[in-house]
Amino acid sequence: MADLIIKDIETLQQHFPVAYTENGFKRIASYIEIAQYNYLEEVLGEDLLNALVVEHNGAGGSSGSGSESGSGSSSASCLSTLLPYVQKAAAFIAIYEGWSALEINIDLNAITQVNDKDGKPIYSGQRTAARLDTLKHGVNFLERMLVFMEKNKDDMDCLSDWKASDERTVMLGHILPTARIFTDYWSSMNNKRLTYMALRSRMLDIETREVKSTLGDTLYAEFMGQLSASDGLSTANQKLLPFLRPMVAKLTAAQGMPELQLHIEAYGVYHFLTEKNEKNTEVMDAAKDHRVEQVRSNLLTEGEATRQQLIDFLNKNVDDYPLFTASDSYTDVTLSEAEGSDDEDLDTGNIASMI
Repeated sequence: MADLIIKDIETLQQHFPVAYTENGFKRIASYIEIAQYNYLEEVLGEDLLNALVVEHNGAGGSSGSGSESGSGSSSASCLSTLLPYVQKAAAFIAIYEGWSALEINIDLNAITQVNDKDGKPIYSGQRTAARLDTLKHGVNFLERMLVFMEKNKDDMDCLSDWKASDERTVMLGHILPTARIFTDYWSSMNNKRLTYMALRSRMLDIETREVKSTLGDTLYAEFMGQLSASDGLSTANQKLLPFLRPMVAKLTAAQGMPELQLHIEAYGVYHFLTEKNEKNTEVMDAAKDHRVEQVRSNLLTEGEATRQQLIDFLNKNVDDYPLFTASDSYTDVTLSEAEGSDDEDLDTGNIASMI
């Protein structure tokens, strides 16, 4: 097995308050590896994660060649400061991932349940609540790690590469570049970078479909190009952000919400369902489909209303947006009104008004 971000039982117990034996740590080690590569690598990037693993396993820091130089020593100090944030998240996520497997023994003869002769088995309701709490804490610790990294990215040299990495910068130059800005327009995001990352592909889809069709190809290209440019948006395009940000946030949340309820694997698509205890009563009330649909409907309505406000704004300020008026997305309001009047005359049989 590859080196782990949590290498032994003593380190695990510093972050998750359970009395595992050495044999118990061997059982959880594979789930630490899952947390390491399925969760941490996605937000840290491969290089920073590997550096932290090396530091923890004794090949870096004061025992490595990096300590021979000032920069190496500084980097080791930086990694050792960051390491506890990473390990705490890894510990909780690993316990969550391995929860069910830790309750069974598998050998060539049978699969049996693990029982502690001095303990008492917990009910499924307790098990479900504890497992979900473990995941919630793991995700919260992962968020805390990211907040720490963002806060210190300019001052800690081991974060310099991460600061410019795809894991951090992939959404810079887009309409909602951070979870915090997304939260300004959809409070349920709650500044959660992991939720933001889960909705990222849907957000990009909303930009390339909905925003592009509203602004027209040329204005859209100019706007998105300016978002990525060092000198930023023009004065005219800056006025579009108060419309575009809530529009993209609401439409992304509405269209991405069903995906947040699904767990997709190569072997099937699963729905996060409510579990029940021995008395067949719900121990956690998952959102009902009709409630989710009601929330989605409200978000879609709000998003489309904001889109219409944007169109009205552009139509009232056509002189400031020549790229919009030259696009297929623009409809001449005066011409539409004239055509509407003609249709009305035909409907009422007012032939005299057409002479």
